[in-house]
Amino acid sequence: MRQLQLKPQGKNSARCSNRATTTLGTWVGLMGLVVVSLQLVGCNNQPAANRNGTTENSTGAANSKRGLVVVTNLPLRQFAETIAGEVVDVLLPIPAEEDPAFWAPIAADVTAMQAADLIFVNGATFESWLPTVTLPETRVVDTSVAFKDKLFNMAEGLTHSHGPAGEHTHTGIVGTTWIDFDQARQQAAAILAAMSKRWPEHKATFETNYGKLESQLKKLDDQMQQVAAKMRALPLVVSHPIYDYWLRRYGLNGKAVHWEASEVPTPENIEELKKLLVDHPAKFMIWEGDPAGEAIQVLKDLGIESVVFTPAGNGTADENWLSLMRENIDRLGSVFK
Repeated sequence: MRQLQLKPQGKNSARCSNRATTTLGTWVGLMGLVVVSLQLVGCNNQPAANRNGTTENSTGAANSKRGLVVVTNLPLRQFAETIAGEVVDVLLPIPAEEDPAFWAPIAADVTAMQAADLIFVNGATFESWLPTVTLPETRVVDTSVAFKDKLFNMAEGLTHSHGPAGEHTHTGIVGTTWIDFDQARQQAAAILAAMSKRWPEHKATFETNYGKLESQLKKLDDQMQQVAAKMRALPLVVSHPIYDYWLRRYGLNGKAVHWEASEVPTPENIEELKKLLVDHPAKFMIWEGDPAGEAIQVLKDLGIESVVFTPAGNGTADENWLSLMRENIDRLGSVFK
């Protein structure tokens, strides 16, 4: 199966004036034949690389006999690709270096989604842009609907400054549903059901492929439970309020601050943490990504060790979400023995 995730040409391509514009020409389904013309054009009308950094020529990238599904984050890409096998192409339209939770589609991205057979969204308000675009409702599949009554609202708004956007507050529903690996399994099951309905002639293939994926997700869940058993007695700090499902599933005692891994903690950040530690004497902070050296040192001075457990909401074409989760668990296992 050819994976159609697209990426920008460079690190400055995230905004209109210098962002690679993706145009998906025509996807016409007639008597089982699908013809695709996928053209990537930069804002200066120069040819663009795939948005995941690959150099593959995008023209004719999808096999004309296969369908197309669009996904909105890396775990959904993994689930859809695994279940689809060689039957369906998968498009992740979000540049690899962008956070899908803060991404918004441009017109060409919407065109690509409108042309797809199915559009798999994470749900749990992860796609904040969804109410602002027009998509065929019968083709949009909310993969988290099976556990919609178990979604978390953030306990409180956390106001902070992040880059040129200035201060903003995180409120509402927590969107990182997939780091509870049982919820991830349920999201994969939603993809199986929708694909089987859309392409019933391939249902047996989809079910076989899903069975292998389900086994892998259950193994991840079991391994995480085993490591968590060694962590449960310890108070933890998590660097961001996105770990609620992970903390609940694995019975962990964690409290959130809001420290960006790429940024040096401010005096306000440090003071917030010190107040938290009075009643929650954590010795470990869990990070979304590799923290800045200054942040590591600040934590060391407070007697806190840094450990990365990345949700891996996005990634390049060659990154495998299951492998990233195994690496997360291995890192935890090397610390909590």
